[in-house]
Amino acid sequence: MKKFFYDVWGDAVIVASRMETTGVPGRIQVSPEIYAQLIDQFGFECRGLSM
Repeated sequence: MKKFFYDVWGDAVIVASRMETTGVPGRIQVSPEIYAQLIDQFGFECRGLSM
């Protein structure tokens, strides 16, 4: 059985790591752009201003 190993670096990985460590269990975080596109279809709650 082969096991694949991926080594990923870069801005996307850094952002994902930060979002994971600051996230709330069982919730997702979205950007302001995604929020604007989905506000009429889903309920959102504010977590405060981003730094």
